[in-house]
Amino acid sequence: MRRRPDLGEKYSDYRRFAALDQEFHDVLAQAAGRPLLADAVNRLHAHLHMLRLNSAPGSVEATVAEHEHILDALVRRNPEKAAEAMATHLRSSRVRHRPQPPTPRPARSRTASH
Repeated sequence: MRRRPDLGEKYSDYRRFAALDQEFHDVLAQAAGRPLLADAVNRLHAHLHMLRLNSAPGSVEATVAEHEHILDALVRRNPEKAAEAMATHLRSSRVRHRPQPPTPRPARSRTASH
C-alpha cells in the first residue's frame, strides 16, 4: 500500500493512481473486518472512478498525502489518529470533487460575410 505512482498528467499515470487508490480503499475496508463496509466500497468503484476523472488539479498529490496519514496512524496502531486522518480525507475529498462551475467561453466575434 505504500507504493507511490509517478504523479503526472498522462492517462497511464492516472490509471496507475486509480488502481492504487482503489486498492487502498479495498484493503482498508477488508481490514476493518466489516463485510458490509467492504461490500459498499466494492459497489462504489464506478462512482469513485467518475470522481477521480473529474477531480481538481493537484488532487492526486493531496489524496496520496491523506492516504499516507491514514496508513501511518494504522501502522502506529493509533485508532484516534486514524479516525481523524480518515475524517480529514473524506472532508477534503468532498471539497476536491465538488462540481466546479463551467468556465465561461469567450464570445465568438461575428464578421460580416458580404
